[in-house]
Amino acid sequence: MLMNFLLKKNVISYTGCMTQLYLFCFFAISEYYVLTAMAYDRYVAICNPLLYKITMSPVVCFYLMLGSYLMGFSGAMIHTGFMLRLTFCDSNTINHYFCDILPLLQLSCTNTYVNEIELFIVAGKDIVVPTAIIIISYAFILCTIFQHIYVSSALLNWVYE
Repeated sequence: MLMNFLLKKNVISYTGCMTQLYLFCFFAISEYYVLTAMAYDRYVAICNPLLYKITMSPVVCFYLMLGSYLMGFSGAMIHTGFMLRLTFCDSNTINHYFCDILPLLQLSCTNTYVNEIELFIVAGKDIVVPTAIIIISYAFILCTIFQHIYVSSALLNWVYE
């Protein structure tokens, strides 16, 4: 991509474009689920520190990472599979830096309604579910921290009375 900026030769094959789309979706979705697993790890470490070794065993960590990459694989396959069913017109210039979903939908000659529904469902699942888990885990972390602050300040008041 950097070579294309320097050479002003912004050409990519159809196969290259679909590969780029797949890899972008795979790594983006996987990274979001890895962040979710990290939020859960922090929740267990702060809210249940005595059970951390049991709850976050290497097997559990392995399955969290495996699940993250499986979600990335399935989401990227769905997005790329639905893009492969489209046909494109004569105008094949993408007004974007790389082959992304929305610019490709704009280039399509065929009806993109099914792709838009798929994008809404899959992207919604891949954004809403991890975001909710991250927010809930950090809310529990904040509640635990405030609870410890309250208990320790109450103990200090009791000791110095």
